[in-house]
Amino acid sequence: RTFSLVVVTVVALFPLCLVKHLKALAPFSLVGSAGMGYTVLAMAIRYSDGSYDAEKGGRFLNDIPDEMKPSFGATGALGAFSASSLLLVCMTFQAFFAHYNAPRYYLELQHATSTRFGYVVSWSFGLSALIYIAMTAFGFLTFGSNS
Repeated sequence: RTFSLVVVTVVALFPLCLVKHLKALAPFSLVGSAGMGYTVLAMAIRYSDGSYDAEKGGRFLNDIPDEMKPSFGATGALGAFSASSLLLVCMTFQAFFAHYNAPRYYLELQHATSTRFGYVVSWSFGLSALIYIAMTAFGFLTFGSNS
């Protein structure tokens, strides 16, 4: 594992840190965004067609180990207030952890004004939030507590 982390850091991440302008990363950002959209679509399809649903005779249900099969329990909505839900809160905050790059984003924004920057940031974070909400919802609705 350590070897893999070092290789990825040296071969992929370090060169990205040396890029002078973020514009060079735009095509890769587009590919990443398309990949996120594809993943949400795939999750929505798997949820809606019941591929892992025991009640609908899910075609992929037998392919996963018993301890990983969908499990919904009896906790209900109060489960959102349990200590284990803090993991989701931490992951959510980490997903929007971009403040240290804000000055660079502002400087590279075309026709940069504080109003335009606020508009771009609002749309970016809003779209990111919708993607995270969709992934979380489809993942939980498909696999329950094993998501």
